[in-house]
Amino acid sequence: MGEAVRDERLRKGMTQRQLAERAGVTQPVVSLAERGADMRVSTLQQLAAALDLVPLLVPRRAVPMVRNVIASMPE
Repeated sequence: MGEAVRDERLRKGMTQRQLAERAGVTQPVVSLAERGADMRVSTLQQLAAALDLVPLLVPRRAVPMVRNVIASMPE
């Protein structure tokens, strides 16, 4: 999840501070999330919403397939 948050934040040209303000969290929380720290589900939902992402639980065995599908999508 952390990698997705960081990648989308950078794709949108946002700083950690800007994302934090938009999500209603602090900049250190964004930093921790981007490094893959354990987070409350509600915090991850706030970050996802601020980035216009939808958190999704995917079975571990399906992760490579889902990544390939996402990578093949046009921007």
